[in-house]
Amino acid sequence: MNIRRRCMEAFFQYFYDAHPFLPPRQQLLEAFKIGPPRDHLETAMIYIGSRYVRGASPSTYSLDLDCFILQQDLPRDVSTVQAMLLFAIGLDGNNERKKAVEVLIKAQRFALELGMNQREFAIMNGRGSLVCEESIRRTWWELYVVSVMVAAFHGKRVCQLSGAVSTTPLPCEERNFVNGVGTRFLLCDI
Repeated sequence: MNIRRRCMEAFFQYFYDAHPFLPPRQQLLEAFKIGPPRDHLETAMIYIGSRYVRGASPSTYSLDLDCFILQQDLPRDVSTVQAMLLFAIGLDGNNERKKAVEVLIKAQRFALELGMNQREFAIMNGRGSLVCEESIRRTWWELYVVSVMVAAFHGKRVCQLSGAVSTTPLPCEERNFVNGVGTRFLLCDI
């Protein structure tokens, strides 16, 4: 098994359950195979997973994500916010707090520019999939919670979202999301 695949496996084994905002594993991996390219999101997941795999180098993936985030024309979709959020969590876990805060603030601004704080955003961008819609809502709330936690733990003013009005509904029960009970599994542009 190659190192990238091992890192992806580690992401799901050690990290996903603590931060279940991406679609469930099978749906996400299927979307990677046949959907539009989301290399940045996949790299962010591998970056997180590389922290759990002996012989993997998180710095390699960190450099790739740095280059991605510095682009002038970032893809204007949820996967960009998701990649930045994962990157910020990984940086914070690696005690790179200043950089983590910078990436987190950029993710917050980007999410607000997209309108992720509005109820309609998930419906309009979920491509008819309740799972994708739920993933979008979960991404918004994960970003909010992580921002508040970073502010509380590090004593920094990082939560740009506190003044934003949000009409995004709270996430559904986790077991329903992960098991797809009562949901349609269609590929979405995450």
